[in-house]
Amino acid sequence: MSNLLSLTRNAETNKTGFSYNLNTGDEAPSHGYMVSMEGHETKVDEGQDLVQQTKIYIMFNADTLYDGEVYLGCWWDPETRAWYLDMSLHFETKEEAMAYGLRENQRSIWDLENDESINLS
Repeated sequence: MSNLLSLTRNAETNKTGFSYNLNTGDEAPSHGYMVSMEGHETKVDEGQDLVQQTKIYIMFNADTLYDGEVYLGCWWDPETRAWYLDMSLHFETKEEAMAYGLRENQRSIWDLENDESINLS
């Protein structure tokens, strides 16, 4: 859990993001795609304590986050000047990730290897 604390503090300081599997303690793989699960997003406004908000998010979503396949996602949106906490799944192929993202009403998926967002619209 100390790794998660470090990731969260780094995200807050550097306005970055991460994906973290609470069950294994691993960050997202370096390949494949991450896709958020619809209905599990929480906005954390700039100025709020991201570490504290992450602890609260985990507490209220522990059943799903400790599933084993689900990752806690944290990402910064410069347009809204806020972080978003969510739950996401890892997919090996772009096709699988895009299909799941469309089913989950997501605007984009995250390409881990290229460190970039891919729009679905």
